[in-house]
Amino acid sequence: MFFDFSLVLYTWEKQQREQGHLERKKRVSKSRKIPLDQLKEFVELHPDAFLREIADHFSCSIPSVWAALKQVNITF
Repeated sequence: MFFDFSLVLYTWEKQQREQGHLERKKRVSKSRKIPLDQLKEFVELHPDAFLREIADHFSCSIPSVWAALKQVNITF
């Protein structure tokens, strides 16, 4: 595998010149669109709700609901 180290060195030199350091940028964490505690409560109150209904309630997509349910270990 070929890797162009001159590009890496150029990027580092440019960052050193412009920012004065070579530290990595901090990641910005995204706020969750579906609060997991509210999701658990909703599922407890509506155990027979479809993913589509949960997504409509939280104004998000069905895959987002599926991923959030997976995080709180709720399966259908």
